[in-house]
Amino acid sequence: MGFARLHPNVGLKLELNHAHAMIDMLLAEQLDFIVIDKRVLPDNPALAIKPLRRHDGRWFGRAGHPLASREAVSAVDLRKFPLVTVPLPPFMHSAVHRLLKIRSHEKIPVQLECNDVRVLKSFVEQTDALLFATASSVHKELAARTLVPIAVKDAPRIGLAFALVVLADRTLSPAGEVALALAGQMLNDVNLDAVEPVK
Repeated sequence: MGFARLHPNVGLKLELNHAHAMIDMLLAEQLDFIVIDKRVLPDNPALAIKPLRRHDGRWFGRAGHPLASREAVSAVDLRKFPLVTVPLPPFMHSAVHRLLKIRSHEKIPVQLECNDVRVLKSFVEQTDALLFATASSVHKELAARTLVPIAVKDAPRIGLAFALVVLADRTLSPAGEVALALAGQMLNDVNLDAVEPVK
């Protein structure tokens, strides 16, 4: 990691948690910055927000998945298989409801929900489950062909509007500034290099 090479004597603390917990930790000065979808942020002047490139979401399955060889599948096809995802914020729930063509009062048929994308990816690589995620979060698996994109007919554009968020009135340490810049660069670069658009 670039930060570790530049600052070998500086410790890092990485936190994976629900959005509201991360915001609370930032406001309590327990974290220097957070990476989060800007649409879940409260209207709080204490927060300074730096938008990043949008990360579009897609469905992915294991190599050799029954849907992988098809040019495009329908919402009905998706619902025939177990679905796994990270916890979805409210604005994503409505988008996934539209994609899967299920009524707004019905539950999204998710078999496994987990904050840790690594757990979800491993589960999908070994089963016929389908993962909804950003291409950037599975770029290594796509390159290794252990996961492949599943094209969906007439799918609405669903994705994450990531942002780097810091406290507006707090000055970061030099190491914190470097970590912030590297995090932003890494998220933007991996999004551009992830995969070709699904046709």
